[in-house]
Amino acid sequence: MLLLGGLLLAADIAAAAPLTEADAVRRGLARAEIQTLLETRRREAEGNARAAGRWANPEIEYSRESLDLPGGELTETSLWIRQRLNVVGVHGLERDAAAALKVAAGARAEIERRDIAADIRRLYYRALAAQAQLRTARRWEARLDQLAGSVAERVAAGDASRYDLLRIEREFALLRGEVLGRQAAAESARDRLFSLIGGQPGSLSGRVMPPAVEESTVDDVIADHPLLVALDAEAN
Repeated sequence: MLLLGGLLLAADIAAAAPLTEADAVRRGLARAEIQTLLETRRREAEGNARAAGRWANPEIEYSRESLDLPGGELTETSLWIRQRLNVVGVHGLERDAAAALKVAAGARAEIERRDIAADIRRLYYRALAAQAQLRTARRWEARLDQLAGSVAERVAAGDASRYDLLRIEREFALLRGEVLGRQAAAESARDRLFSLIGGQPGSLSGRVMPPAVEESTVDDVIADHPLLVALDAEAN
């Protein structure tokens, strides 16, 4: 009889609470590297907005001249301070442009955040599907192991042929190879996910098919899309 305990592969990595899709996205976006990236984009835009439209720095010029005169030497010292004046409203236009670019930068940062969240979700459901496939393969492996045990008992009792047992054992060996491949794929998919969101790899919780999204009109989707907000701000 084949021993189930010696043939089954190691179980999935245990975790106190399996990771859901929402948890994965939240953890990934909360990573210091991601926060630093998005904060850098925001501060750069704010810095450009503050710098735009400022008065030019005043220019200072100093000179000292000595003249030889019949009555003696005359020294003339001069100090000029020049300040460029904005008489045509250029600074105001620069401030408006910088404010628009700040809005655009914020929208593009939101696009970047959404792209990262989409990558996390994509890796999450790939890992979840691989985990489900591995679980299914292991169930079939366990059933075939039980069948092999029953046939082995019947062979010993003379109720079944040795050939039947050999055929089942051969099928079991093939299925075991399938399980090994599924396990490698599941571990690889899970490692890719956790390399993005951080933390120790653990089990996942959820349905392989993502939940249905709420119905919305095309106009609603377009109106809320940050890319259009960014393009509109940049155009202005």
